This record gives sequence, structure tokens and C-alpha cells, in this order.
Amino acid sequence: MKIRATIWNWSASGWWAVVLALSLAVAMASPKSSRAQGGAPPQQTPAPAPAPSPAGAPGAPGAAPGVKTALQAFMNVTVLTDIPADQLVPSMEFMAASLGVRCNFCHVNPFQNDDKREKQTAREMIKLELAVNKMTFNGRTEVTCYTCHLGSPHPTGMPAIPEPGAAPTMASMMGGEDHDHAMGGDHPMPMGPGGAGGATGANGPGQPQAAPPTVDQILDKYTLALGGANAIAKLTSIDAKGTMDGEGSTSMAVEAIGEAPNKQWVSMQTKDGMVTSAFDGSAMWQMNPAGQVRDGEGIKLEQEKRAADLLRLLDVRNHFSQLRLVSVGSVGDHRAYIVMGIPKGGGSRERLFFDVDSGLLLRYQFAVTTPLGNYPSETDFSDYKSAGGLNLPFTVREAEPEESHAIHYTDIQLNVKVDDSIFQKPAPKPGAPPAGDQ
Repeated sequence: MKIRATIWNWSASGWWAVVLALSLAVAMASPKSSRAQGGAPPQQTPAPAPAPSPAGAPGAPGAAPGVKTALQAFMNVTVLTDIPADQLVPSMEFMAASLGVRCNFCHVNPFQNDDKREKQTAREMIKLELAVNKMTFNGRTEVTCYTCHLGSPHPTGMPAIPEPGAAPTMASMMGGEDHDHAMGGDHPMPMGPGGAGGATGANGPGQPQAAPPTVDQILDKYTLALGGANAIAKLTSIDAKGTMDGEGSTSMAVEAIGEAPNKQWVSMQTKDGMVTSAFDGSAMWQMNPAGQVRDGEGIKLEQEKRAADLLRLLDVRNHFSQLRLVSVGSVGDHRAYIVMGIPKGGGSRERLFFDVDSGLLLRYQFAVTTPLGNYPSETDFSDYKSAGGLNLPFTVREAEPEESHAIHYTDIQLNVKVDDSIFQKPAPKPGAPPAGDQ
């Protein structure tokens, strides 16, 4: 795992990813908050800040009334001035992943400096993207940085000539994949017996394929594989301990405690000290090794609310709407039914990969929505073992375009007594610098 600096420039910086990766293992799912690679733009310290500039980029989505804007929260923001402040760092992460670069491709220290030509170019490209989407797609984010760059800092302006004997790579040969399959790794479901054109089925060439299961049948099998509906309904709390892969051969001790319906506490022991985070059912706080304490807000807060829901991916029917089977894919050597749904309460479509044979959840895909595009992430679950009457994953791998890491649990206890004081926001440690200090 690459250890990266967060908005506070903590040296043990990958911790926020761990907070939500642990949540995924404990509650079986949660989108993670965006993190800034190599640091984040320095926040403004004076308050109040000036009102948003009306000269923002055309088509840039504006913050809701009363929500702090990027211009108010950060220094030297000239294009994405009116977007919510908590969406600026995710937007930069999306750009970095789309170009296959790190923050220092455009930035120098201090971040507000405009010393690099690449930073000026990026501003012009953002204006171009937003203008194209506004004029051509009614403001929908259809064209993104990745549309042209495809992971390269310098997009190619002409098609490649195939090597002798190589097959053409025209998009038309990809089967006209629609937005439902945009995350890749799956194939359209057969439409009726034998699929389109009478595909070869399990019974031999030319024989009709077996009808795919319904979503209800997939979820029923999943519930039984976990241990049954009664065991899930009895779950009141969970305490999971293990280690997370670190740089080189380093492993870091981690622990996550969840209490129904929606409280959560997470800690990680790093080389610089303990980092902790908690959600008490309505508010979130974070403490770094220096003892600084900060409230979670914006994207982080909304995602932590979902992460803290103990039954989120154990009881899928009650936590997702518009569930449908979209395709059959694979996770490693396992074939998987891919079910797509929208989280109850709204949000982008998410995907759940259920093992065709065992019925267990193998993968969860989601995307963090930013003003410039969707930043994808996926979490894989494996090494299922019995723990207190439920069959739970003891290995969780979380991946995104720029990094991946795995958590290996050694002990998972269910229905333990939880001291509610751990969810309460602590006072900063004596001598800790103010939370706004960099």
C-alpha cells in the first residue's frame, strides 16, 4: 500500500482508507472517502472567506446555500470556485487517476503556487470539459479527463496501427457496452433461452442455457450462506481485529467496533502512533497521532453514515432499491452474478458480485461522484469463516486506480458488549496543535 498524505499531511496518511476498508469488513460495505495524494491544497485559515466568485468555470455545479465552497475553504482556487469544498480533493484525485500521475505533476509546495505550466493547462482542460458537458449533454458528466487521457498524461490524437496479425480494437467490436457495464469485468445476461443468437449452453452446443436466477433467488442464497436471516437479525455488535498490509513488509494492527444500528469506532496503530475515527449515529470525528481532533463533514460524513450501518450489506434488500441482475462476470477463479442497485436514500448505482456456487458476496463496486467524473473503487471479500453464528470474510482487499491494500482479520467477535463512550468525541491531546494547522 502506498502511504499518502491526507488533508492534515499526517505522516501515517493512508488511515482514512483503512477506516472505510475496516467498515467494509465490519458492516460488509461502505464507499470510502476520497483522499489526497501527496497532500491537499492548503485550507484558508482566515474566516469568514469571501463570497464565491461568479466567474467560475461554465457548467461547474454549485454548492447548496449555506455550504462552504472551494473558494471559501482553499487558497488560489480559480476554476472550480463554487463547488462544495469537500468535493475539491476528490476532483483532483479523479484527475490524477485519469492521467496516471500524482499531485506533483501539477503542484509544488506550497500548493497554492502557480509555478508549473501543467497547473495552468489543467485549469483550461477543466473549463473545456465542463463546457462540453454543459453544451452537449445538458450538464451531465459524460465527457471526463479519462475520456481522452485513458491513464496517460498526454492523450493520443490518432488511432494506433495494429501490429501484423493483431486484431483490430474498434469500439464496435466491444459489443456496444452501455453505461450499466461501464465498470468492466462482466458480460451481458442472455436474453431468453440460449441467449442472443442461441449461445452454447451448459447442456452442450446448441442447447438452451438455463434461465438465470432472479434477484430474490440470489439474495435468498446469499442469506443462507451467511448463516440465515435469524442470525443476521440477532446481530447487535461486532469487534474485528487484524492487520493491514503496509509499505514493504510492514503490517499495522487495526481494530473496528460496530454497534447496531449505526455506530462505529475504528483504530489503526501506525509507526507514528494511533489514529482513530468514530461515528456516534449522527456526527463523526477523527483523531490523528498528534492528538488533533477534527469533525467529519461533507462527503466523509455522508459516507461514514453508510459505513456505520451494521447490516448494510448483510441485509441487501432493506438497504438497496431498484435491484436487478445485469450480467455474469468473474472475481478471480469464481463466476459471479452481478447485481446492481441504488442505495436506499439515493446515490449512484453500485454493484454486488455474488458467487454463483457459494452464494457469498465476493466483490462490491462503487464510485465517488466528483464534479469532473466518477472515481471508482472496489472491495473484494474472501476467506469466509464462521464467527459467532455468521459466515464472514476474514480477508478484505480494497482497490482504486492508484493503490490497493488488504486487511487480514484474525479475530471477529459478534454481539459483544460495547462501551458507548468510545463513540464520543474526545478532547484534543494536551499540547496538540490546532486542527487547522498543517
